[in-house]
Amino acid sequence: MCSLSAANAKFCLDFFRELNKRKRNENIFFSPLSLSAAFGMVVLGARGSTLEQIEKCLNQLGGAGFLMQREAAIHPQVQLCIGKLKPTTKHLFSCLKCEEDEGVHSQFQALLAEVSEPGPGCCLTIANRLFGEITYPFFQQYLDSTKKFYRAELEPVNFKYTEEEVRDKINFWVENETKGKVKDLFAAGFIDPSTVLVLVNAIYFKGKWAVEFKKEDTKEAYFHLNKNEKRKVQMMFQEGYFNMAIIEELKTKVIELQYFNNELSMFILLPEDDCEDFTGLQQLECALTYEKLTEWTSLAMMEPLRVKVFLPQFKMEESYVLNNTLQEMGVMNVFDWGKADLSGISMKDGLAVSKAIQKTIVEVNEEGTEAGNTGFTMGSISAANAEFCFDVFKEVKLHHPNDNIFYCPLSMIAALAMVYLGARNNTEYQMEKVLHFDKIAGLGSIQTKCGKSVNIHLLFKEILSDITAPEANYSLYIANRLYAEKTSQILPIYLKCVKKLYRSGLEMVNFKTASNQARQRINSWVKNQTNGQIQDFLEPSSVNPQTALFLVNAIYFKGIWKTPFKEEQTQEVPFNVTEQESRPVQMMYQNGTFRVARVAEDKIKVLELPYASGEMSLLVLLPDDISGLAQLEDKISFEKLAEWTSSRVLEKKKVKVYLPRMKIEEKYNLTSVLTSLGMTDLFSPLANLSGISSAEGLRVSEAIHEAYMEVTEEGTEEAGSADDTEDIQHSSEPGEEDIEGETSLQSAASSGGEAEDQELISSMVTQPVELQNLDVVCTAKDNRDFTMGSISAANAEFCFDVFKEVKFHRSNDNVLFSSLSMLSTLAMVYMGARGKTQSQMEKVLHFDNVTGDRDISDSQCGTAEYIHRSFKDLLSDVSRQNATYSLRIADRLYIEKTYPILQEYIKCAKKSYKAELEEVDFKTAAEEARQLINSWVEKETNGRIQDFLVADSVDLNTVLVFVNVIYFKGIWKTAFKEEHTREEPFNVTEQESRPVQMMYQNGTFRVARVAEDKIKVLELPYASGEMSLLVLLPDDISGLAQLENKISYEKLLEWTSPKVLEKKKVKVYLPRMKIEEKYNLTSVLTSLGMTDLFSPLANLSGISSAEGLRVSEAIHEAYMEVTEEGTEAGGSEVVTGDIQHSSEVEDFRADHPFLFLIKHNPSDMILLFGRYCSP
Repeated sequence: MCSLSAANAKFCLDFFRELNKRKRNENIFFSPLSLSAAFGMVVLGARGSTLEQIEKCLNQLGGAGFLMQREAAIHPQVQLCIGKLKPTTKHLFSCLKCEEDEGVHSQFQALLAEVSEPGPGCCLTIANRLFGEITYPFFQQYLDSTKKFYRAELEPVNFKYTEEEVRDKINFWVENETKGKVKDLFAAGFIDPSTVLVLVNAIYFKGKWAVEFKKEDTKEAYFHLNKNEKRKVQMMFQEGYFNMAIIEELKTKVIELQYFNNELSMFILLPEDDCEDFTGLQQLECALTYEKLTEWTSLAMMEPLRVKVFLPQFKMEESYVLNNTLQEMGVMNVFDWGKADLSGISMKDGLAVSKAIQKTIVEVNEEGTEAGNTGFTMGSISAANAEFCFDVFKEVKLHHPNDNIFYCPLSMIAALAMVYLGARNNTEYQMEKVLHFDKIAGLGSIQTKCGKSVNIHLLFKEILSDITAPEANYSLYIANRLYAEKTSQILPIYLKCVKKLYRSGLEMVNFKTASNQARQRINSWVKNQTNGQIQDFLEPSSVNPQTALFLVNAIYFKGIWKTPFKEEQTQEVPFNVTEQESRPVQMMYQNGTFRVARVAEDKIKVLELPYASGEMSLLVLLPDDISGLAQLEDKISFEKLAEWTSSRVLEKKKVKVYLPRMKIEEKYNLTSVLTSLGMTDLFSPLANLSGISSAEGLRVSEAIHEAYMEVTEEGTEEAGSADDTEDIQHSSEPGEEDIEGETSLQSAASSGGEAEDQELISSMVTQPVELQNLDVVCTAKDNRDFTMGSISAANAEFCFDVFKEVKFHRSNDNVLFSSLSMLSTLAMVYMGARGKTQSQMEKVLHFDNVTGDRDISDSQCGTAEYIHRSFKDLLSDVSRQNATYSLRIADRLYIEKTYPILQEYIKCAKKSYKAELEEVDFKTAAEEARQLINSWVEKETNGRIQDFLVADSVDLNTVLVFVNVIYFKGIWKTAFKEEHTREEPFNVTEQESRPVQMMYQNGTFRVARVAEDKIKVLELPYASGEMSLLVLLPDDISGLAQLENKISYEKLLEWTSPKVLEKKKVKVYLPRMKIEEKYNLTSVLTSLGMTDLFSPLANLSGISSAEGLRVSEAIHEAYMEVTEEGTEAGGSEVVTGDIQHSSEVEDFRADHPFLFLIKHNPSDMILLFGRYCSP
């Protein structure tokens, strides 16, 4: 048997027997693995008889020695606190093989690394630490070894003069490591000035049962303590198959209850009967040995049986001072300062373990087991966010006493959490304190490869995913990014973790020799992330060759009021800046029912203005007096805000609301703010960011936050910070409140719903500002000699050209792509193409048929600026923010950084396409460039398209890659009902059918039967009336090929014209669809005639002055899902149009192959085209 598992199991039973002597009639619960690992750390530095005593106690293997055990067999039992590892964990035990060159410390290293990886359904953290008197010089080799083998460390502390502070520090550490479950481990007076070395070990386990007990089956029942005594408990129940053994000689049953991931199990040993002289439990305890336990739980003994399991809910909390127990077991010298030999830890005499303690807690319920912690909630993150919010506010207002203030604490704290992920030691401690993470139960130890406090980061991931969900009917984008000097040695594991946890990343740029280009790249990213609202984020002098790490966070929000203010009721009125000064503002007004409060003791009114979704609200805090803002600012806190906005304070009343239109844009250098709050090391040479980079001296050079907000009659638009929304509900309470925003006011936006409140933004308005409503959609056309229609025609022609090329190679496959996304991206390349390359592109893209002024005398953006202006107008129209669908079209060019790019080209591409050209290092870091591109695509498609570029798709010879993505989510005007969906056959051919989930509804739609072409056409509108899904269905099962040969732009116009498509009653049968397709456009476009672009003959001299620039790859991936609610597409897009009624009846059954497309009705632009023929 392997020395580690055998030694641990034997130590477990010996320790149990020793405890049992003192606690005969008490519950016992401890973790032998945690204890073994803790004393393994001591063994590293123990010598002589001290070492021998610990060896003998821990492994009971005679004279073989703790460090020198050698055995070939592997035994599958490594006891944890409440379960044991099963033999199915093959990888773990391959790590524990006892090879000749491995000691037990290496085995612990492998084991702790493996079991600390969070798997589905379970989490296990083992944390051990030594606290040593600071006056003892500890060997660096010992410190390094504890970190290497045990993921732990020895922390020097001042027991001699600050024992109470040290006690608080140890208690704080334990509370965090056990995620708030174990508090006040050391009572006052437990540590005294004579203490020199304290050994603390903590364990946290949470597991879900593989098959959960049902709560409704839990009943009150009796638990029998002995023959004469019983107590009531909550008894859980389930019936099923479990591994079970019956030990006849002891009248004992052994059952295995598996956890979710089947790698951990709880084993219960239940004596059946009481004996005459002693209980069955006592008999079992006397008989229990390592060998017996191995036998009873072996595969030979246990077999799956159908069992009725009755198990009590129970919770145990046990604490053990280990000194006395271990001394009884023979470990004496290590606790005696006169005899202890810990000369491998420090050369100074008198070093001994003063205290060794373990406290464990377990709770077993219907869901599973939790040991060491109750966990932490979004609420605790909310509290930290709010506390940080008000800290920042109080710091900012010192320097801006008479200015408007506006920022997003959630964006800030999430961005800083990315840095905290890689911070260590004092830098980490300072960040914890400033960000209030130290008050969150569950900081945890190093429990995964992603470092410390992974649960905080997972919680941030959940929160950010929740509030930026695509199905929300507001638009909210939160984007954080770290930019690092490319010569910094960034750890691959940090890059992986920050991408995994924050869907963001750390981008390498050339601050050292190209700081201005790095600044422009950052500015471009911020502009893109804030929908163009924040431009020139970084000023020219904000980065320089000394910049090493730059933290940027941006946020964009647009929300519509549940009940908008009416523009005709907005009037110019005075805003009282002070009691002596007023300034005119545009004051909005409405009379409605809102949640409102008058807090007399604090002399304020509070108003909640909900947005359309019911998840976000704007809160306005208005002092009673014109001069009352200073008093409000002094009082405001997380606790006060919670009080003022509680349901017992805020009540629904009729309110006359007067609120000024507002437009605020503020920028803050967070470096000085955070430094003042106590985060001093992060921006100084003392910074320890060794979890980010192995290079010394890495620190954050700058942290910049910019916030933009506009509040109008329709709602709120923000960039840099965000407001969100909550439903208005009405009440019949008499009386009306007046909320007049005619004085200085404070506002905050929070997200509500079922989750805990998150404060997203905080602002203060003290100065009226120039206000205007930029959210205007122009529908009139000017007299330029080009139209969207001509671009639409080019797009349609190109769409069908691509389709015919694709179907040639995929004759029996589904097809899905976005011609508009392809075309707009190729138009960006076309902007920089010259000579023959340009003429080939014109022909393939059908730009040669688009009329317009080709005079270049007034244009710096190429010979066909009219085309690019048309694309700009079109893309702005179809993806405008106030649409009732969600549509994002994003294009990006990635170019090898050694190629000199013309600044005029970058300027023109941004101007016309809101797109970016990003420099990457294909030459020496092609894989990192590929991951960067994949990360961007995943983000832009809301996570729908992952691993866009496969490995080896780019290499050192790559110089230019263009990527286009589109994400769309639209809801049907009239949804299909799920209860009407049935499984029906879809006829792939006349001989073959496959089952599909066929949706159904009976309604009025525009439909046509085109007899001469043997097809039916159906238009399914989305909610907005601007987008439609068109389905082209052949009459015959085998008619798709004929339809594909006929389809063209002219035919589509004919089939969808008003004289052909008529409103009728239609029975619609449409399959649920989920299609994901990827295309290498290089071969497609080359076949269509765009030959030079991908060859050495390419002339892209309008992009770069360097010779030999060509497009290496052009990739397009499309994702679409059609359900009863509507359509979601990534890579291509679907949208909506109103239903009207008619008395005619038509049957439209899409139960055989068909074509479909999604069209923007105002421009007749095809967004998405596809073929569905293979379910």
